[in-house]
Amino acid sequence: LEYCNEELDGIDMLCAERFASWDLAQWCEERAVPFEPVYPTYSKQREAFSEFYQIMREGRFKAPPIPVEGSKKDDLFREEASIFDHDPFKKWYGSPEKYEKYGIQDDSMYSTAWCIYGGRTIGPDLFRIRKTMMSFGEFYTNTNLVGKYA
Repeated sequence: LEYCNEELDGIDMLCAERFASWDLAQWCEERAVPFEPVYPTYSKQREAFSEFYQIMREGRFKAPPIPVEGSKKDDLFREEASIFDHDPFKKWYGSPEKYEKYGIQDDSMYSTAWCIYGGRTIGPDLFRIRKTMMSFGEFYTNTNLVGKYA
């Protein structure tokens, strides 16, 4: 986060689920970054995922291939997006495979939805020129390390 804050001339907003984000409040306060910790109630999830769905449906969401493997495919984000579901009767959003041993997860869908939700009050009048040459980089697996990579 520190690197992104410096490289992008500041972070405009940070939104995350309250669980495991207790240390973000102080970090944001010290850097004057607005922070919105979210308790993920069904109504808030519905707001966040409805906007996420609308953006995807209209073709306004752009993401390069993500070179991080998921449980079953080479692109974690696209893997999770391909199975993400909503059951309005159970009031539930997520991956139907989440609790399976090698099931597809849904964390990247949730984190993206909360990013979109957190930016709901940032309109085009607040956009600004960023003086950066930052690239989102590339991911290379170090196959010289001990471990199983397949």
